[in-house]
Amino acid sequence: MSDELILVVDDDPLFRSSVAAGLEFWGFRVSVATNGQTALLEVGRELPALVLLDINMPVLDGRGFAREIADRGLAIPIIVVTSDDNGEVAAREIGAAAWISKPFDLGRLFRSIERVMRSAS
Repeated sequence: MSDELILVVDDDPLFRSSVAAGLEFWGFRVSVATNGQTALLEVGRELPALVLLDINMPVLDGRGFAREIADRGLAIPIIVVTSDDNGEVAAREIGAAAWISKPFDLGRLFRSIERVMRSAS
C-alpha cells in the first residue's frame, strides 16, 4: 500500500474509472485527466509519483504531454497504457519506463507500477 499519487491520463471514461478504482483499492491516491492538456493542469497542482498515459487522445496526445513534461524538466516515470499497435515504439520514443497493451488485467498493471516505482526511488 502507498499514499503516493498516480495520474491516469486516458480519454476513455470506463478505463479511467476502473483503473482509478483499482489503484485506490491498492491504497494509491489517484488523479485523472481526459487528455494531455488537462493532465498538465493536474501535474501543476501536485506532482504525481507516476503517470499512466494513453498515446492517442484528443486535444493533446500522450507524446505531446511527455514532451511538455520533459521541456519543464520534470522527471516523472511514465507507463504507456495503449491499444495502439505501435505502443512499444511510442513508449520508447517518449522515454517511458514501461508500456502495457490494452486490454490487460489489473494484476499485470500493478506489477508494472510496483516495478517502475521501485526503480524510480
